[in-house]
Order: sequence, then C-alpha cells, then structure tokens
Amino acid sequence: MPAPHRSCLLAGGHLLDRRGRIKERLFGAYALVYLVDGSGSYVDRHLGRISVGRGDVLFIFPDVSHGYAPGDDQYWSEYWLSFNGPLFRELEREGLLDRTRPVLSPGFDPILTALFDQLVDESQRPAASHSDLALRVGRLHVLIAEIVDRHHRRRTHPRDADLVAATRAALEEDLARPFDLEGLARRLQVGYDRLRRAFTRETGLSPSRYRLHRRAERAKNLLAAGTSVAETAERLGYCDQFFFARQFKMLTGQTPGAWRRRTAST
Repeated sequence: MPAPHRSCLLAGGHLLDRRGRIKERLFGAYALVYLVDGSGSYVDRHLGRISVGRGDVLFIFPDVSHGYAPGDDQYWSEYWLSFNGPLFRELEREGLLDRTRPVLSPGFDPILTALFDQLVDESQRPAASHSDLALRVGRLHVLIAEIVDRHHRRRTHPRDADLVAATRAALEEDLARPFDLEGLARRLQVGYDRLRRAFTRETGLSPSRYRLHRRAERAKNLLAAGTSVAETAERLGYCDQFFFARQFKMLTGQTPGAWRRRTAST
C-alpha cells in the first residue's frame, strides 16, 4: 500500500453493460471514467445534469457529491481509474483538472483506450518498487494531459469536428460490413482527401485504422459477455477466426481468449 502522502494510482477497471439509476455519492479520491460505448447522464450538486455519450470523460473530484448512469433502456461500457495525492491536487490548482468542467469530450480514441488498458492492468497487480509506482503516476499524468489536449483540439476546429463526428458515426454504423469512405465523402459533399486528412488530424488515425480499433472494442464487449472467439469473429464480419485473433492481438496486445479469461475473472 503506497504511503498516504504519495501520489498514486489506487484502482481501475473496465465495466461492460453498466446499468442502473443515478445515485449521488461522495468519493474520497480523484477518478476518471471514460465512456467508450453508450450514453447517459452525469449529475452533481453544483452543475446539475449533463448528458454524456461515447467518447466523453468524467472527472470525479474528492468530496464532490455526484452520480452518473446510463439513460433509460441504455447501457454503457466504461474504463475507470481512481487516484490521489499531491501531484493531482497541484494539477487542480494549475487548472488542468477543473471542478467546474467535470465532463470533457476527447472523443473515442484508441490511444486513450490503450493508456486506460495499461493503467487498469497495472492497478490490478502490486507495484514492484517505488519507481514502478512513479511510472504509473507518470502515465496517469500523460493520460490526463492527452484527454485535455484532445478536448481542446476538437473545440478549436469546430467545422472539422463536425465532419469528423459524422465520419465516426458512419464508421461505427455496421462494423461487420465493408466500408466505402469515398462514398461517404460524396454524401458529406467534401473531397475524399480533405475528409481523410481532417479525420487523421483530429484522431491521430486513418479512417480504416480507426474502424479496426472500433471493431476491437466491440469484440472486447462480446468476449467479456461470454461470446466465443469463433462467434465474435463471425458477428464482426471476419471470414476467418484465426485472422481475427491475429488482428485482435496486434491491436490490444492480448489474444481474444486471454481477454475473455481476464474479464471473466473480474
């Protein structure tokens, strides 16, 4: 257990198909909640109710009464991390963490999901040394900075942000069918090259790479719900489960079977 005066990562997890009504509570530490699927609301006593959806991040602050949950007949999939210590109090004093802005919108981003995956995994095993603890805190600091930076970039280029949002929605519409980016560009009445450049600038990934990561996120949900590797591959449009397994490992660092066992035990 880290000393109370040290900054530290306390715990983390990946919740799938979270349901339930909003219940306000007080939490004695900081936390991050990254919504990667679904929609709902965040509530606190100072700001009231805020609608949240895929790609939003909730910042939870110590001793602030708050609650969050999916909407009626909705679900969501989230990553969460809790942490505390003087570094994070200093980030709040500097304004990187802001109690008046508990919800930021960096969008769904595979770079963020990879950072969350790594930190969730690290939070579930003891640190090997003080330097290991420091590295975890450093990675958490990077994650927070990345979230804030992506949020501000989306607000700075609103026209491109609207274009990218429409492209994201189309890319995620049916993950089991081939996707025609040139056809989408025609429907949006923009050039193919402009659409691809705007999307890559905003997300850090080409549209095709982004779609691969979204398929991997959907596969995680299916596997964690008990779907077999073969059926998951079939439902996502792969004609070969072995190709699916190779691609899943390339994107996540784990085989589908290993992910299924890991989430089944949490």
